[in-house]
Amino acid sequence: GEVSGFQITLFNISNLQDVQLLQRHTVKEKWASSSAESDHLAFRYLPKSQLLILPISIHYDYWRAKEEKIQPFDGFQVFSVTDDSIEPRFNISMATPSSMESGCWYGAYLPARSMVFEGNLTVAKGHVYTSYDLNTETLRWRHNLDSNLRGEQCSNYW
Repeated sequence: GEVSGFQITLFNISNLQDVQLLQRHTVKEKWASSSAESDHLAFRYLPKSQLLILPISIHYDYWRAKEEKIQPFDGFQVFSVTDDSIEPRFNISMATPSSMESGCWYGAYLPARSMVFEGNLTVAKGHVYTSYDLNTETLRWRHNLDSNLRGEQCSNYW
């Protein structure tokens, strides 16, 4: 079948003989995926604030993206998760679509990781690490590991 997005599902497993689906949310962009599918260290759930921090990538073939007018995305989505709903709160983009297309990037790619200290979320993925205030959803600081690359050192984003 056709790839139609990435799905987050919440189950009640308090009774393993009667597992129940509580909520489901689909990131509907075609070709959306998460490294959390194969790397359990890539995502983080914060039980007190009921937030899920999930790496998301929307990686397209360049020509198909142009035809379908789709923007690539590489970063994290922060979701509010309760028994009643899974709702996106905000996105953290690690690079703009234009810089992914024509920027200068090193050949290595950091795995997705996140940490939270005193309400400040720090994430690393791809070529960038950055920090956001989880309460205000505002950028605190950002560092591009590849900012000083030039010429022959450059590779494609992915």
